[in-house]
Amino acid sequence: MLNNLRGILNRRNDPSKSPDGLSSRTPSEDNAETNASSAEGFLCPTCFQAFPTAEALQNHYESIHFETENSGDGRGMFNCPACKMKLGSEIELNSHFTRHHANNKEGFEIESMALQVKALEEGKALLQEELRAVRSELSSENAKIREDRDTFKLKSTKLTDDLSDLKLQFDELKAIKASLDASLKSSEDKRRKLEAEIHKRPEADDVNVLQKELVSVQTLMNDLTLKREAEKETLEKQLENLQETCLKLQSEKSELETINKGLPKKEEIASLQEKIAEMSKIIGQMQKELEQKEVEKNKLQSHLEKFSNYQEIKAEISEKTSIIEDLQRVSTEKDENIVKLKNELETLQKNMEEMKKGREQLFTKIEEGEGANAAMLQLQEENARLQEQFLHQQKQFAESANETKTKIQKWCDSLQKSNTSLKKMETTNEELQKTLLEKEAQLEQLNSQINSLKATETADKSKIKELAEELNRNKNVISENSNLIESLREDIKKNKMAYEKKAEKLELEKQTFEKKLSELGKTLPVIQADLLQKEKQLKESEVKLKELNEKVKVTEEAKANIEAELLKVRQLNEEMKSEMNNVQKSMESFEATKIEFCDKISSLNEEKLQAELKTSDLKENIEQLQKELCQANEKCSLLEEENKSLQSSITGFQNEKNSMLSEMEGFKKEIDQLNAVDEANARKILELTEDSQSAKATADKAVKEAAIEKEVFLKDKVKLQKQLESLENDCAKQLSQIQETVKSLESQLEEAEEKNVALKSSLDKVEKLLKDKEVEFEKKEAHHVAQSGVLTENIKTLREDLTSEQKRREALEQKLDEVCGTKLELDAKLENALDERKGLLGRCLKSETECERLQKITTEMRRKYDDCVAALQELGRENQSLQMENMKLTNRKWTDDATVTHCELCGKQFNLTTRKHHCRNCGNIFSFFTTVMLENLKKLKLCEIFVTEMPIF
Repeated sequence: MLNNLRGILNRRNDPSKSPDGLSSRTPSEDNAETNASSAEGFLCPTCFQAFPTAEALQNHYESIHFETENSGDGRGMFNCPACKMKLGSEIELNSHFTRHHANNKEGFEIESMALQVKALEEGKALLQEELRAVRSELSSENAKIREDRDTFKLKSTKLTDDLSDLKLQFDELKAIKASLDASLKSSEDKRRKLEAEIHKRPEADDVNVLQKELVSVQTLMNDLTLKREAEKETLEKQLENLQETCLKLQSEKSELETINKGLPKKEEIASLQEKIAEMSKIIGQMQKELEQKEVEKNKLQSHLEKFSNYQEIKAEISEKTSIIEDLQRVSTEKDENIVKLKNELETLQKNMEEMKKGREQLFTKIEEGEGANAAMLQLQEENARLQEQFLHQQKQFAESANETKTKIQKWCDSLQKSNTSLKKMETTNEELQKTLLEKEAQLEQLNSQINSLKATETADKSKIKELAEELNRNKNVISENSNLIESLREDIKKNKMAYEKKAEKLELEKQTFEKKLSELGKTLPVIQADLLQKEKQLKESEVKLKELNEKVKVTEEAKANIEAELLKVRQLNEEMKSEMNNVQKSMESFEATKIEFCDKISSLNEEKLQAELKTSDLKENIEQLQKELCQANEKCSLLEEENKSLQSSITGFQNEKNSMLSEMEGFKKEIDQLNAVDEANARKILELTEDSQSAKATADKAVKEAAIEKEVFLKDKVKLQKQLESLENDCAKQLSQIQETVKSLESQLEEAEEKNVALKSSLDKVEKLLKDKEVEFEKKEAHHVAQSGVLTENIKTLREDLTSEQKRREALEQKLDEVCGTKLELDAKLENALDERKGLLGRCLKSETECERLQKITTEMRRKYDDCVAALQELGRENQSLQMENMKLTNRKWTDDATVTHCELCGKQFNLTTRKHHCRNCGNIFSFFTTVMLENLKKLKLCEIFVTEMPIF
């Protein structure tokens, strides 16, 4: 805030600062001074309006006076180095600086240093711009140099091609000369032969022949001379053209030699050779990687074959799981049947005990001579019932035993197979997951390699394009030269005879050409070697390109195959996981059903306890009946006489009874044996269930241990296969043993059935005897029926009472369940409410701590705010006093020369020697002045009063 006010004060450009304008003070300014002296608060420096706060003053000044002062006439050309105020002249600047900034020497130094820093920054920016311009110029020059270099290279290639063409022409000329020499020699030989023949012939014939030959020779000579003259003219023209071309080639050769000296050809060749070596290394690595990929492909094919086997195993497992579920259902049903049979056996045992008691009572009655017929009828009925129950139980037991044995065997076999298949599937699943991870990593590596290969392929393609362009250019030049050579050859064939005369001239020219060629031959081998290397590089790069394209195609095909295989593997893995989940769900359902059966067994035990209570009640009723029987026995004592007469018949009956009892004991023993077999079977079932649970636990442990023993599994695969074969053999042996045991059990069952048949035959005999004796027991049956009717009525009443009590109990149990449910809901709501209360308490504590912290912060902030307000008020007051002093200093007048005749300090009169001097501080006139030396400023005229007041200077 204060800085803004200072800036506003320093920006003011008051015209009263000039020495001429000091006298022009208006009465309005005097009134403003009086108002400023009488005003309170923060005053505006231009209109002297009072404001309550510094912010209101700043807003007022910025809205009203800032734009008017900035929009004034720009007459000030001299800026103050401290406050940057614009002044009209140097004198005004000096006076302003001495008035306002003489005390701020250090601040001025800092500001001057800041100005220097700004100037340096501006210079730095200019230098950066110049550097950028220089860089752009250098880049353009470098581009031009590169273009020149490329043109020079093209020219060098053209010159090498021209030189090679000239060499070829020279070689052809040599060959033509040799052929001409040979033809001359052959013509000389022919001439000699003809001369010899002429010498041998007769003279008359020779003359005629010679005349004819002379005519022909003259015609030929004339033709030859004409042809030679024409060929001579053409050859002269060609020589002139060749000389001109040689001169041009020599000049271009000299230029190219100078350029070639500056060009770094060897370095480029070395770099190209290094690149070729790197490319060859990369190609070798790629070949190795391709070989590895082929090996991996073979492995994947083997894995695919395994996967095809896996699908078959999967189908088998689904069948096995369905069989296991069926077996589990059957086992649960069998468990229920076993429980029912046990309960029935217990009831039968109880009935047997009751029957024994009844028989004893009857025997006592028979011994006493009472109710013999009724006892016989009861015995017959009980025997018939017992036989029917026994036969029914034997059938049920035999059927259940056979079914349980067969199903237990199937279940055991299926369990073993499912366990082995599960283990195999888990191992194959883990292997597949491993292969999946490896293939994904390989895919990522292949993708990166393919990308790198594509990048190298693009680079090689660009290089090959460049080389192909150069080759095309060279081919065009060669085609042009070949056309020239063909035309030259035709001309040379026509002009063979002309070369015989000009052989000497050609030899001289040959010598000159050889000299030139020897000079050019020094540069030719280097250029030819470069050309050969480039051609080799081109061929190699083309071959590499083809190989890379083939490799890329192969890798892309392999990638596509691997991706397809990966998709298949993932699908198989997901199917395996779903199957494993289904198996786990089936196992969990089996465990749940097992838990339900355990709950049912516990409920049945409770019902058993209730039945025992009911039996205790029935026993009390039986005791009452026994009391009644005792009374009946007292009545029967009267009938003892009748019993004595019947004792003889009773003895016979007793013998029959003893025989029947012995048979019954045999039957009891057989029942006990069957019960023992049943208990043994039940134990076996329990043992099998425990074995299945232990097998499941071992399977789970094996699954956990398989994750640890993955690495060992791969090494010991062959051993494990052998062990598996041995285990399979052992399993086959165990199966054979189990089958043998089954056969033995079947034989035992057959024996038991035979015994049952024998027992049935004996029972049939007994039944015949009983039917014979039924007639005797019919007489006594009426009395027994009456008693049994009374007992049945009592039992019906008891049963009705039991059903009503059971209904009441069920209703009470439902109410209890509802009450328990409501209690659990209320407990859960209570716990939730307590948790919410705890959370709210924690939040309250946190909010209280935060409130306390915020209150502390607010108190500190208020204290700081009060301090800042107090400091602002003090600064405002100081600013107001400084403004008043500033106004007083700025409103000082310069005294006129006409009004002053004597010096104010020494009292000297002014004349030509003692001249008038205005003080630049107070404006008064003195006879002399003192100069104060300031840094980077001129001497100033100041009075002694100012010097004494300012001790700094």
